[in-house]
Amino acid sequence: MSTVSSEKSDVGVKFILILGLLSAFGPMSIDLYLPALPFITDALQTTDANTQFSLTAYFAGFTISQMVYGTLSDSWGRRPVLLFGIGLFSIASILCALTSSIEQLIALRFIQALGAGAGVVVARAVVRDHVKGTEAARIFSIITLVMQIAPMLAPIFGSLILELAGWRMNFWILFLFGILCLVTVIFGLPESLPHTERSPLNVKDLLKGYVSVLRNKTCLGYTIASSAAFGGMFAHITLSSFIYQDVFGLTSLQFSYVFSLTIAGMSITALANTMLVQRFHYTAILRTGTIAAASTGVLFLIVIIYDGFGIIGVILPLCLYMASLPVIAISSVTGLLDSVEARRAGLASSVFATVQTGFAGLISAIAAFLYNDTVLPLALLVAGTGLIALISEAALLPRKGVNPTP
Repeated sequence: MSTVSSEKSDVGVKFILILGLLSAFGPMSIDLYLPALPFITDALQTTDANTQFSLTAYFAGFTISQMVYGTLSDSWGRRPVLLFGIGLFSIASILCALTSSIEQLIALRFIQALGAGAGVVVARAVVRDHVKGTEAARIFSIITLVMQIAPMLAPIFGSLILELAGWRMNFWILFLFGILCLVTVIFGLPESLPHTERSPLNVKDLLKGYVSVLRNKTCLGYTIASSAAFGGMFAHITLSSFIYQDVFGLTSLQFSYVFSLTIAGMSITALANTMLVQRFHYTAILRTGTIAAASTGVLFLIVIIYDGFGIIGVILPLCLYMASLPVIAISSVTGLLDSVEARRAGLASSVFATVQTGFAGLISAIAAFLYNDTVLPLALLVAGTGLIALISEAALLPRKGVNPTP
């Protein structure tokens, strides 16, 4: 029976809340403006496909940013990288609010994402600076639970802003969120990587580091399993506002309620994971999560093909699919960071985030291309990504069961 770290940390509530806030950059930047997508199409006199491409551009920028931020934080420290990324995000948010064309919005969303990636990547590395193993999994679970507030409330908040002040106000809110995070990092998050543990920045070594992580079967297994599962979620994010509002005729506020309901189960499983990691090894939890993702994805496809349940046939399977994602993400990132030495935590986090976000962007683009005013493209992508997650977990990762008693 394998042992895992039972190391206890001295990190407190403030630490977890700050990292949860930084990890919320992605959900806040995406979910807040989802209800406004059809309105942006009309306001900027463009097509649904072009508006959806602004989301794809965000994924592309997010992917590129995560390729470098982890390694930069390994060399320069966590705080400088965070401050730069958050500052860039805040400036781009203002420019998004002032845009006058869809081309400008697409370009600015790309730049906004270049800044947003710092929060997610560096937050993971900061956790690894303090703890690993079971304790890291527990903290990642709590951080995930904290950050779930954003995707649950952001669409509702975005719809209310849309009704009261128009779609541009959403980007002013993102600017204020960026300023809040900037102040929080400056005054509340000390540097966690000592100078003695930093790695010199070298492009050749960087490329070698990427290759070494991706050639590691275990690291690759964790990365692909999480990336594939989250690909289904981003297919849902890309198409949901059009499916619920155009196909089923919901208002923007009704859509926000349904979207929030769809992902509400993620908070429940994130909370449950804080207890499960005390009893079961994270690899066993990951296996259960990928089985759940694959089975509910296939169920969703079958329901849509038979088309006998209306909107309930969309909401219920997606609720179940989304509920599997936190345990997959938490277990995967814990396993990945456990597989590398501390001075490579930022690099490993970058690889993980880059592949995950890159795959999400690819699935988002495919979803926008396949969308035909029906739910079938979404069902196909959710089922396919769930199965990829299960296959990669089964083929590449070790089998472990119950955690030993500390």
